[in-house]
Amino acid sequence: MAYTLLSEINPTSKHWTVCARVSRLWEYRGNVDDAEIQHLDLVLVDEQGNAIYAEIPKEHVEAKRVLLQEEHIYTFRRFLVSPNKGKYRPVDSDYMIEIGYYTEIEELFDAAPTFPMYAYTLTPLENLDSYIGETRNFLDVIGVVKAVSNAASIQGSNQSSTTTKRLVVIKDAKDCETTVTLWGQRAKDFDGEYVYEKEQKNPVPALFVGILMKRYGQNEGLSGGSACRWYISPNIPEAAAITSSLQTTHGATSSAQKRLFDVAAASDQNLSTQTTNLTEEHASHDVTDDKPDPTAEKNITDQRI
Repeated sequence: MAYTLLSEINPTSKHWTVCARVSRLWEYRGNVDDAEIQHLDLVLVDEQGNAIYAEIPKEHVEAKRVLLQEEHIYTFRRFLVSPNKGKYRPVDSDYMIEIGYYTEIEELFDAAPTFPMYAYTLTPLENLDSYIGETRNFLDVIGVVKAVSNAASIQGSNQSSTTTKRLVVIKDAKDCETTVTLWGQRAKDFDGEYVYEKEQKNPVPALFVGILMKRYGQNEGLSGGSACRWYISPNIPEAAAITSSLQTTHGATSSAQKRLFDVAAASDQNLSTQTTNLTEEHASHDVTDDKPDPTAEKNITDQRI
């Protein structure tokens, strides 16, 4: 069957049929992980690597969620194509897909093994400063993991409930370094021990997608909530390139990281003065109706595992 590419669909028809991989899928619940689902969000990628954002409204989530699984490939029919959202866009495209009651979804099992897995548009770490406060598009970055904090339960000054936070420090081949702050369930899901074990043998590249660049007082950093995903050692050219460029200096990098882990276990306070000491915002920057709702958090000390 001939399918329409994602780059070719538009609102002029309701009869498109596309074949796409669910590259990412997440539930948007607002600022609280256990709140009611507001909508189910997807990033789809077709056989030529074209990507698009898709959304399932909450009234159809129960029926459609069971049909979808991240990384699997499906055909989609009878969906709406509408203008993309003005802010917090996982994909920088003109249009988005709205999956509704009549949308037909069928899994495809005989796709070519070369069917793309990831959807990303990389921003160099050295250019991140120019995106501080920018909310039109989520950012995607890649770097070698240098250090990871524990997952700490914290409470914001304007919140009655607690949330979870974890820091991941990455650097690129040019020695540019930045900190990715993961919030809520994303902070719990990141497996720092797994990354640490892999780092003992080789540099560990990590691709982070669906994040924003923020300023916290005098500091800047990347922030990731429910729209954020990461891929450890992804099979992409950029990961191979950064691994190769850092391979010759890996011995020195590994020793430095080992000391950071040891220092963290011995003294939280000493480590916080040597490394990251950010005041974070809880990131309510997911795909909403263009209404971010950040709440400040103060006096947070993090420990690197």
